[in-house]
Amino acid sequence: MEIEDGAPPEILPDRIEIRRAPDKEPILDASLALSSQGIRHWFEFDGIQFILTVDPEDATYARTVLEDYDSENADFQNEDTPEAPPVNLRLSPLLHLLIPVAVFFWAGSTPWGGWLTQRGGADARRILDGEWWRCLTATSLHVDHEHFLGNMLSGFFILNLLRRRCGPGTSMLLLTLAVGITNFLVAFFSTPNHFSIGFSTVVFAALGLLAGIETLHLPRRSPQLTGLRDFSPLVAAFFLAVLVGIGDKADVKAHFIGFGLGSLCAPLATRLERRAGHPACQIAGVVLVYGIYAIVWMIAQR
Repeated sequence: MEIEDGAPPEILPDRIEIRRAPDKEPILDASLALSSQGIRHWFEFDGIQFILTVDPEDATYARTVLEDYDSENADFQNEDTPEAPPVNLRLSPLLHLLIPVAVFFWAGSTPWGGWLTQRGGADARRILDGEWWRCLTATSLHVDHEHFLGNMLSGFFILNLLRRRCGPGTSMLLLTLAVGITNFLVAFFSTPNHFSIGFSTVVFAALGLLAGIETLHLPRRSPQLTGLRDFSPLVAAFFLAVLVGIGDKADVKAHFIGFGLGSLCAPLATRLERRAGHPACQIAGVVLVYGIYAIVWMIAQR
């Protein structure tokens, strides 16, 4: 890009003006678009407006490039696009994390903590034999302190990001549904001796739900411009899940099935937020999830 700030356009009759504006920013954006296509151009100021000019033989192509650029980015400058509030760490995710925290310290403070793990773990054979409550109780158990702290820290930050889009009651209800189905599907597709525990299934479901909601909130573009960019939050979150969700002791099936089911819950989350976003509804959702976990643990100890 060649810039001649002081040269008035009238002394350069061999160039074609393709854009002018009183502000510099839109001309700089247009200049960047032309540079990306290797189009030689000049950026000038006539004392009143900023002007973008090109060689005559490049004028038609330059106008096409700028029209495509404007069309592609028009919706991303739409003032009606809903904005998420700033990312501030709040304590509301602790409402969900309280469940595994309470069970972790409860199990660790009793001599029969190992028995609790056996009664509440996601044992594939027992789940398929009818012990459905294990699909939920397993998410509140952990192997050791490292496993517990890793899930709590990652869960706290991901749930904080999710909090920007939906309330705690909505997220807790949908994630409880997602992980319950996830652990049943994992049991169905695993060998009978498969056994797993941990809150990580909830964390991956929350990551999928967050990515799905952010994808739905992307501005709508024309069908001609539809592409991978329309799914960028979901794609980015998926590869993050690939990066951290695969390991020697990781329950890979639970991580990725949870991620997928979480993302599928995104349309339901946006609908619930519109219809049940009132604080009273959110409180009711939190209390309902607490009640569900209390019931499944009561059944597990029979």
